[in-house]
Amino acid sequence: RYTFVFDVLVPGPLNWMPFFNTAPGNTNDSDFFVRADGAIGIAALGYAPAGTFLAGRWHRVIFSADLAAGTVTYFLDGTLVLQRTGAALTDGRFSLFDNLHAAPHVRLFNDNDGETLEVLVGAIAFLDQPITAATALELGAPDASGIFLQNAPTAITGISVNPGTNNVTLTWTAVSGRSYAVDASDNLVTWEELTDNVVGVGGAASFTEMAVNPALHPTRQYRVRDL
Repeated sequence: RYTFVFDVLVPGPLNWMPFFNTAPGNTNDSDFFVRADGAIGIAALGYAPAGTFLAGRWHRVIFSADLAAGTVTYFLDGTLVLQRTGAALTDGRFSLFDNLHAAPHVRLFNDNDGETLEVLVGAIAFLDQPITAATALELGAPDASGIFLQNAPTAITGISVNPGTNNVTLTWTAVSGRSYAVDASDNLVTWEELTDNVVGVGGAASFTEMAVNPALHPTRQYRVRDL
């Protein structure tokens, strides 16, 4: 039961390009490929449709296996592109060596007969469990900040106070369609979440905390978190 996640770009043109080989000594063919027509997979499990994987473009490719259940699923950029179901695959071609065996345990981007291509790798992740379609969708497409890491905190670019109402408005540079949370603190130790549903529009976002009492909050501090 395991999952590989690859953020990769193949400059092209496409040809056979392996993702991993469960025989770490490269003694046989690799176990998951991009094919020359842009299909991803392997004959023993099945291939996603031709044109699934495109040259010259970053993709997040996920291979997720529950071998005891006979299920292997491929995702591309958060979308399920193939699922194999059937007889159990335990202790067969797609099983990995465990820590009772000497390292290395798996070989990446190579196999026994030189079926390799130039590939740019942004990030790789390995999990000791399969993932669901919902998790793959949440992981989505490649992100320069990594596979599981959130983006760095978003800096506030403007703050204004309406003295007639004590309303405090924050503005910041934002990615359109991305959600942000705003927190406030009076001591930089304890933080209160004011909202978690501000959505960036047109490269900017803003939030107003209404009627801030300066007697209760004489040193009000704010932060914006990129969700």
